[in-house]
Formats: sequence, C-alpha cells, structure tokens
Amino acid sequence: PALMGRSAGVDAPSAALRGGASSSDSLFYDNGDDYPDAFFGTGEVDDRLFVAQRFTPDAPFTLDGARLALTTGLFDHEGEGGASDLSITVEVYEAPDPEDPRAGALLGTISTGFNAGFDGFAEVPFNQNFSFATGESFFLIVSLVGTPFPIGVDLSGTNDAPGRSLYSRTGETGSWTLVEDATGELASPFVIRALNGSSTRSGWLSATPGSGEIPPGASIALALTIATARLNAGTFSKVVQVFD
Repeated sequence: PALMGRSAGVDAPSAALRGGASSSDSLFYDNGDDYPDAFFGTGEVDDRLFVAQRFTPDAPFTLDGARLALTTGLFDHEGEGGASDLSITVEVYEAPDPEDPRAGALLGTISTGFNAGFDGFAEVPFNQNFSFATGESFFLIVSLVGTPFPIGVDLSGTNDAPGRSLYSRTGETGSWTLVEDATGELASPFVIRALNGSSTRSGWLSATPGSGEIPPGASIALALTIATARLNAGTFSKVVQVFD
C-alpha cells in the first residue's frame, strides 16, 4: 500500500459535500480537519484493502455509526484518472489485542457503497448501538474495494496516537501492519471516526404521536416517519415499543 497526496489536480470537496464533517459527536485520532492530508490504498482498482482503527473511550461511549473520509477517484500518483464505484464493509470488533483487530468478538457488520464521483466525508450508520465502558477498546475494521486510494489518512501528527491504525491485504489474523510502517510517519491515523449514540442518525425513525391516551376498547394510529437523507443503502431495523 501507498499514499496519494492531494495534488494540484485534485480539488478539495465543496462545503456542501463536506456536510457532517463535524468531530463534536465522535471519537477520533486524526487532526479533526474537514479533509484528509492524503489518501491510502494499494494503488490498484480491483485489490481489496482492509484498514482498522482501535478506539479507547475516556468516558462511557455508545457507538452508532462511523464517519469516513473517502474518495472514489481512480487517481494515480500524478493525480490523473477517472472514477469508479466503491464498495465498503464496516465491522465492529472487541479489542483485547491491539495488534490483531480480529482477535476479539465480532459485534456487528454493515455493508454499503458509494457512487463514482464521491469525495469527502461519508456517514455509515449501524443498525444497532454498541455500548462501551470507559477504557474498553474496540476496533472498526473497514474493507474497501473499487478505488486505488480510497481512505483518508492524517499525516500532521497533531493528535498523536501511534499504534492505533493498521492495514492488511487479506484481513486475516497475523496479516496486519501498522500504517506508520507504510507512511514513515510516527503517527498516521486513518480518518475514521466512531460516532456516538447521541447523534442525529439515531433518530432516523420516529413515531407520532409520542404519547397520548387510549380509552378502553379504542385504538390509535401511529405514523412512522423514516428520515433517509443521511442513511446509506443497506438494511436497518428499529423496535417501536409502547409503554403504559
């Protein structure tokens, strides 16, 4: 794997495309900028790349999604090329071993994709929440195929966090390498942010009315609203419960 820097021929995304790039609702180890320093990948369109980032919350944390800096451009090292669709899978793992992202239990998986021309931050909401205690580490493993340099990486060293970001060509145990070994930088975290359960993605399904009275023998209709604007393609589930 190698890096593709942001060359003169690759413009930063517009403010509209950067929508949702705030880091206030997330746990992250990059510098918090709205566009990465470079993109990381194998350099080949058809090669699958696995990247993993280990997160350790300093307070109780409810994980409900991921925010990733992605590009679908088929750019070579000169910044020339076209664009292709990008397919990704995000997995959540417990993290008992900081050097092996798959050593712990698999907690959840979601797959989605992005059309050619996407360049910026993408939100991947999970179909369930995961709760972690203070100091309880977890891995987000992202599998990507379709773009030579798909995932953003931070080379600034601002948020110094060595040893948290790894990559693999197979995703298997024993195949993982620290991304610092590829970039030559002391700390090179991927621009992968773990989103917490207080964010607006948790409210993609709502029921109206939220409360009321039902006389004996009567019934009431609930209107369910699904807000799809910030959901990627995929299957999602929620449970609507009624309490007295």
